[in-house]
Amino acid sequence: MAFNPKSKMDRVLIVDFNHMAHNFSYGGVRLTKQMAVGNTIETVDTTIANGTIKNIFNWSRGGQVPTVVCFDRPCPSRKAYFMTEQSEGVDGEYKGKRESMSQSMFSGVALAQDYLERGGVSCLALHNWEADDLVFLAIQQAKRQYPNHYIDLVTNDADMLPLVDEQVSVFFRSKKFTWATDKFLEKNRYMQVTPENYQEIIEGLSSFKNLYVPYNSLLLYKVLRGDVADGIVSPFPKGTMTPRRLASIVWQLENGVLEEGFSLAFSVGSNIPVGIKTTKPKATYLFEESEYADFIESAFRHNSDGSRVTYDLSKLFVYTPNQKSYHLLDGNELSLKEAKAIMDDFKSQEGWENKERPIEIRYNDNPLLDKMVEALSLVGLTEEECATFRKQYRGMNLAQAFPNLPQNIKRLPKKLNSISGYDGRVLNSVVNVLGINLNSRYL
Repeated sequence: MAFNPKSKMDRVLIVDFNHMAHNFSYGGVRLTKQMAVGNTIETVDTTIANGTIKNIFNWSRGGQVPTVVCFDRPCPSRKAYFMTEQSEGVDGEYKGKRESMSQSMFSGVALAQDYLERGGVSCLALHNWEADDLVFLAIQQAKRQYPNHYIDLVTNDADMLPLVDEQVSVFFRSKKFTWATDKFLEKNRYMQVTPENYQEIIEGLSSFKNLYVPYNSLLLYKVLRGDVADGIVSPFPKGTMTPRRLASIVWQLENGVLEEGFSLAFSVGSNIPVGIKTTKPKATYLFEESEYADFIESAFRHNSDGSRVTYDLSKLFVYTPNQKSYHLLDGNELSLKEAKAIMDDFKSQEGWENKERPIEIRYNDNPLLDKMVEALSLVGLTEEECATFRKQYRGMNLAQAFPNLPQNIKRLPKKLNSISGYDGRVLNSVVNVLGINLNSRYL
């Protein structure tokens, strides 16, 4: 379904909570409140709750905007996947070098979540699901439930930048700047990332400086280069995925796949492609030189209609939901209708609970992953490199199913229920006990 917004005011708010907790925990004045805890009066640190709840209240226009807040939890399934299936893709252990949350921060986060939930705000926190996994699920649900609403995601996690599209904006934390496409959307110290400014903002990040990162190539870069912040390293041999090779891969996917014998030209000291050169010495041709247009065109692979072989990066290297398939125990695949009929008949039998189920559910890669690999094979990745890409992508894919791990840590796909607004007056009443006074504009 095409995105057809009717008003800029029609929005859904999704908040990655934990980065906000860090922001308020390490800066500014500490706020406390004398409160009854059990049978005693204790001094409770309300700094995190005060700052985060006020922000969420304002961003959601007092609950008028459908809102969901996502909290981080340990994810043993992803750790186990990397250690068993893709150990060359992690530096020791997935997120193994991150500092644990302090007790004061843990208590502050728990307090904020408790009072948000008491006030009717939808909060998501699930064991074995990281906040960015839940954000992806929330976006999927928002697109189903509000197909013509803009979706605003507030975060400091670059892993979520590949979620940007015509419907989804990422409000990315900035130390210096505040910017949004409209004044009423501005959030202090956040930059709104859209498809239009995506490349400019990404290439301005320190980890992508001097690289060629057009919209929407960030996830491809992360899979091929790794993600140091998460302890994920490039699974490819050292020196394999150089900045220039990565730029060549991305440029060809976007502008045209080259024929054998041709490669991209680069300006001195640059990792950004500027033209095509033959394998012959000193034969360099830049696109600006129109006299070489016929020659340049012959350097590209073409489809049967004469167009260049290109790929839409905005829709190719994205996070994908896993696909379910249904099989008889002999392996034969069934349609959902067929599987349901067999299970209905099975459950009509006496004592079915103690019998072996006749249907096996499998959780498969999204078909789009095959298209990613196909495209990469055309721009020079070997069969072995494509297999490595598949494994690394599964580990980094948001809301990825891990069905083959031990029972206590395996993870199956999930869907969220509806996303709704909340009554700001109720939240205001609830948080008054913490000494929090919400913006009267929305009350």
